[in-house]
Amino acid sequence: MKALVLASVDGTIEFRETNDPLPTPGDVLVRLAAAALNRRDFWITRGGYPNIEAPCV
Repeated sequence: MKALVLASVDGTIEFRETNDPLPTPGDVLVRLAAAALNRRDFWITRGGYPNIEAPCV
C-alpha cells in the first residue's frame, strides 16, 4: 500500500510503499480511494502532539 509516513519527529513526511496490514480477529481492512491531511496532522509534524512516536503512518 502507499502511505504518508511521519519519518521523524522533526516533521519529515515521506511517501512510501509499505506492506498491507494484516487484520486480526475483530479488525477490518478497508480500501481508501482518497485521504486528506488536516490541521491536527500539520501540528503533529510540528511537534504539537508530544506523545506521537515516529515513524508512524
